[in-house]
Amino acid sequence: MNADDRERRREERRRRRQMDEAEESSTQAEASAAPTVDPDEERRLARERRRKEREAANAAAEEESRKMQEELEARRMRRRKMRDGMDENQDDSDRVLSQPSLLQPQYWSTVLNLLI
Repeated sequence: MNADDRERRREERRRRRQMDEAEESSTQAEASAAPTVDPDEERRLARERRRKEREAANAAAEEESRKMQEELEARRMRRRKMRDGMDENQDDSDRVLSQPSLLQPQYWSTVLNLLI
């Protein structure tokens, strides 16, 4: 099994090497056949490419910043809602405690007074 794996790897490496050599020779042939480019034009194209890359990076950074800001705002809203909800729940619990309950002695005294 190991010998088969080694042989397969050798064959793959040999194929890759042949493909790389073929690609390299075709690239060299294209380069020799291509007209020469003016160095000023080449620099201008490089500057343009770098400018576009910068703009794309800036746009991506702005988008990421916007998403983070939206996420932060959403967290703030959830916290605010939770806090407000807790306040409302506390208000409810205060209201429940202020209403007569079976456990409060005032309730029983009122019931007894009504029965008499």
